[in-house]
Amino acid sequence: MGRTFVIISLISFATPISAFCASLVLTVLIGSLWLLLFYLIKPAYEVALPASILRNIWENGNPQVGSVVEYDVAMPRESTSLQNLRKLSCLKGIYVSHQIGGGGGGEVFCARHSSTGRYFALKTVHGPRFTKSEEARLGSLLSGFPFIATTYFGFRESTCLAIAMEYIPGENLAQILKRCAPLPESACKFFVTELVLALEHVHSFGIMHRDVKPANILVESSGHIKLGDFGCATRAVRSREFCGTMEYMAPEVIMPLGNGFYDSRVDWWALGVLLFEMQAGYLPFGTRDDGQNVLFHRICAGLCLWPEEQMPGQVSGKAKDFVLSTLEVAARRIKDADVVRSHAWFAEVRF
Repeated sequence: MGRTFVIISLISFATPISAFCASLVLTVLIGSLWLLLFYLIKPAYEVALPASILRNIWENGNPQVGSVVEYDVAMPRESTSLQNLRKLSCLKGIYVSHQIGGGGGGEVFCARHSSTGRYFALKTVHGPRFTKSEEARLGSLLSGFPFIATTYFGFRESTCLAIAMEYIPGENLAQILKRCAPLPESACKFFVTELVLALEHVHSFGIMHRDVKPANILVESSGHIKLGDFGCATRAVRSREFCGTMEYMAPEVIMPLGNGFYDSRVDWWALGVLLFEMQAGYLPFGTRDDGQNVLFHRICAGLCLWPEEQMPGQVSGKAKDFVLSTLEVAARRIKDADVVRSHAWFAEVRF
């Protein structure tokens, strides 16, 4: 009888312990499963911003801390470069979502700072340009000006240079021209005026941009522009380096004359090419599709493809005269913003 009592007592004591252990194990299993599903599913919700969210950012600016943002689970396949970028230790606390641009100078991704919820553009540079790029330093030096895209910081890791820049939702000028060119003269003057001020700021630091083109001009929701991408920029009074985008290169970059150096007047040449493109809807000397040698010959010979019958009627004589004054040989070309201000086309502009 005593032995039976002991056994029954042990069973009675063990029952709540077993139930507690079973409950604990079940809780751990459910929690582990939830965490596993969370980390498997979460990236899918953070890859692609839907159009409605981009439109909200466009209208209201970057979302602040506490903003509720829903993400689209229907995402494209992630590129290898994006996957490799996320592995960089220097990007802890930063979520890189998707690619928003790129070209010969590198790739640009949309990224979000985890602790603040702020978005920014993250540009990566690889290859030969990685070792000599001054983009982060020069971009930071020029930041704080209304018509210059802000550069926050840059860092190097392995064979990659990453540059964090202001995120400007919307379109660049190249995308706008592709859809809307030619632009009304009033719009051309508005964009060019702000670009003149941006270049004046750049040149005041002894810097040449050397890659002024529509793709590097970002247009805010307000309509104002910001000059970006300082991948070709150099802090030098003059240079001999072959650099830039072929269609916008000045003759002295393609075919050096005299001592072989060129100066900041190459940026005013590119401004003239850009204004021509906005007014006419096509490039003044053709494109690389015509052949590099043909394109360079036209640029160096000044063979501007500006037949009168193809020009829209709303382009004034003053506008055309300003374009031609920027597409002169270096010795006769506009050399600074003061000369630009004095041109008749800007007579009604209050700089």
